[in-house]
Amino acid sequence: MSKILTIYKFNNCHQITVSLKQGQLQISKFCRKQRMLEPMQHDQLEPILYDDSILNKIFMTLNKNAQQIIFDLGGWHQFDEKVDIDMTSKERNVRFLIGEGTMSFLKYKDQRGIYYGETVDDNVLHGRGITVWFRPKTQTSLIWETWFNMGVPVVGRFIESAGTKKKWQTYFGGFNDQFEFHGSCINNWNDGVTFEGKYKDNHWHGYGKMYDNVKNITMFEGQFKEGKQISGTKHISGEGIYDGEYKENCRHGKGKLTYFDGSSWEGTWNNAQKTGKGTYTYADGRYVVGKWKGEERVGVHFVYNKDGSEMEREQYEEE
Repeated sequence: MSKILTIYKFNNCHQITVSLKQGQLQISKFCRKQRMLEPMQHDQLEPILYDDSILNKIFMTLNKNAQQIIFDLGGWHQFDEKVDIDMTSKERNVRFLIGEGTMSFLKYKDQRGIYYGETVDDNVLHGRGITVWFRPKTQTSLIWETWFNMGVPVVGRFIESAGTKKKWQTYFGGFNDQFEFHGSCINNWNDGVTFEGKYKDNHWHGYGKMYDNVKNITMFEGQFKEGKQISGTKHISGEGIYDGEYKENCRHGKGKLTYFDGSSWEGTWNNAQKTGKGTYTYADGRYVVGKWKGEERVGVHFVYNKDGSEMEREQYEEE
């Protein structure tokens, strides 16, 4: 029994079906005019299509986690992103390359690389292609399915699967010349966490949103700089929702923490601690204005009704 993973269509005539049969990826070509299936030959391939035997070779280099991810995501990428690259200036050929030379950076010496896709000149990656690196020690598979521009990945899909740890992540977005995440993206992890936003050289940078699909909560939404939270709204487990400034991902600067019981504290924070003047508001609308040092109140505190009328004053130890 075959499991259909994805379907490619081209020329309004042919249809390519990628399926799983007895643990192997298979590809067949259906011609609508002749109403028959044809075996795919390598010299018949158009740039968007891949030879099934070579796909099988690539597939077998992946750990089982990565294989399952490919199934769950619907098979190999359809490369439907729109990219501003001139693909007509040079003749492109589909190649199958093995070895470290298949990628422009050699960050891990114990890896072996595979590339299957379009090239120009002396095997320069250019066009659509699949790149796989494998780390034997950790059984980790790294897969890039991207558009290349003269050896540099531009946009596409990335999958990382650590077979020994049962961990994985998927990424859909842009890349820089070191194959690092760069630009707008959607990033998913095996624990149910998703990041939507922007990367700069493999770091969250600019606006981004991180949410937990399992617990159905937004973990953080706001601004990042070089991978660190600098301002925005954050879900703090066991406490509440914080909206304000950060330093080293901790509450730092001006901000407001709304507790899950409906009360809140607004003022200045120092390393996640209340510092100086602030306002504590009860769930019923009453509020207190004064100074804090951590969770301790110091000096005179003024207690008000929710209509703003003063109720009383409370004296606490001075700093």
